[in-house]
Amino acid sequence: MVVHGSGFGQKPGTQHFRIVFLPDEQTLTRAYAGIADFIREHYS
Repeated sequence: MVVHGSGFGQKPGTQHFRIVFLPDEQTLTRAYAGIADFIREHYS
């Protein structure tokens, strides 16, 4: 995924962009479940 740098506080006129590499969906699903478990355990 490529995102325009203005969303990340770039200096005007520098024309940066950010490239994001995401893991596969199965890895993301496990990661999100782990984050949810942590939040439930520490913030509920």
